[in-house]
Amino acid sequence: MRVVPVADADVVGVASEPVYRVRVWTPGGRPGAAWMVDEYDVHEADDVLSVLSWARSKSHDGSFEVFVPCTERARARDGHWEDVKTFVRVFGQPADEGGTTEVVLLHADED
Repeated sequence: MRVVPVADADVVGVASEPVYRVRVWTPGGRPGAAWMVDEYDVHEADDVLSVLSWARSKSHDGSFEVFVPCTERARARDGHWEDVKTFVRVFGQPADEGGTTEVVLLHADED
């Protein structure tokens, strides 16, 4: 960890309606099975402590992560700069650090 003092004149922006991304990890049904993850965007939370409390109540064994969204500047393939939405983990860790993550999106057919 590296700590750098900042000038008093630096302005800290506070989002009027922060959004937190929460990942709740659940172990697979048998030993060696992949972990499952449910993701939620949490709106209208009083503070990060209430988000942590909510996430703990959703997790069975305490395996969860909390992120905040941010925007970074990145150079696109054509050379111009663009804003890219990313997430910064502020609490927790993936349930299985040694494993891999596979994302499967399921969509219901609409009639």
